[in-house]
Amino acid sequence: MSIAEKQADEIAATLRDNGALWSLREEWCSQAFQQAHAVRAMLAVHRIKPKRQYLPAAKEWAVMTLNMQGTHGHPDRYNMGYGFRTRRGITQSWFVADCGTIAVTLLDTASLLERGDSLRAKILDSVNRFAGYIIKEWSMPDGSFSLGFYDFEKMNKKTYHCATAQSNLFLWPLYKMTGNELYRKQAVGCTRWMANWKGYDESYFGNSLGNRAYNGESLMVSLSHLGKEEKKLREEVLAHIKNGIVDWALENFGGSWFKDGKPSHAKDPLLLMVMRLAKPILKDSRLSKTVNIGYASLNGEINKSVKAVKKHGISGTAIASHVKPDALKKDIFLPKYYSTDGLSAMATAVYTDAKSLFPLGKT
Repeated sequence: MSIAEKQADEIAATLRDNGALWSLREEWCSQAFQQAHAVRAMLAVHRIKPKRQYLPAAKEWAVMTLNMQGTHGHPDRYNMGYGFRTRRGITQSWFVADCGTIAVTLLDTASLLERGDSLRAKILDSVNRFAGYIIKEWSMPDGSFSLGFYDFEKMNKKTYHCATAQSNLFLWPLYKMTGNELYRKQAVGCTRWMANWKGYDESYFGNSLGNRAYNGESLMVSLSHLGKEEKKLREEVLAHIKNGIVDWALENFGGSWFKDGKPSHAKDPLLLMVMRLAKPILKDSRLSKTVNIGYASLNGEINKSVKAVKKHGISGTAIASHVKPDALKKDIFLPKYYSTDGLSAMATAVYTDAKSLFPLGKT
């Protein structure tokens, strides 16, 4: 059984055992965007090696997500699972980026359903409404997107890279699935903005690692959807992936990310996935070496995690009586995290088949 399959099985089991609302109360997936990553990873493995539990689990998650749309201060917003307050009708915090992740995962689920499936139609209607809302309320003149609400303030005067990257992820497949040219135009705007961005090391709700990881994945999606006639933009994207993302990753491997050769940040696996996707395009021997070392280390951590979960089960309270307090995080919580971590599972699926992860492959 592959590493990716082991993780997909754990994700499906967690959804089964906790129900579709686990994103609102699960220790390590308390945010809906993290759960969305996990569902995307599970469906990627489903494309590689279908299992009967994967798609039903994703459908249950999708139904829950659709039912909660409109419960975060606007009828077209997705609920992020944060439980933020509202004041005089204004939400404390709501982020375009998180909901873009939710939207692409909904479309991922829809892409595996028959055209006549009622859930597929409901998902497309839902994402259409969400897309229309953020384009109207949160897009910038250049096609990028702003942040959303933060601490009751509407942050719509400045582009937020992550909102742009995550919106781009779902706008390309939404265009393919609906034929609406507005979505393609907006995706091209997002792509052009990301390909010319030079603020990777700024701290506007991000960091050097995470900024590159999210943009890298999104630009790889753009490459898979841009037509041959858009040669100039494709060249800009490729140059930016190399100069703005991959070169930094090669220079800083073992330091700013994969510290001492081990995954040490939540976004490490996502950047590693970007490097795996870039490897056949850039054909750099340093890139191949870094990818191999990174995956060997990540796979080792995941294997230890899966074994720990199998040994201890999911009941932290039962184990707590036998484990010293300072060992709880190391022995229980972190192993549980890695076994169902969506970004790690996305990375291992892509290592097996780069086109298994939606929307990198056929939509």
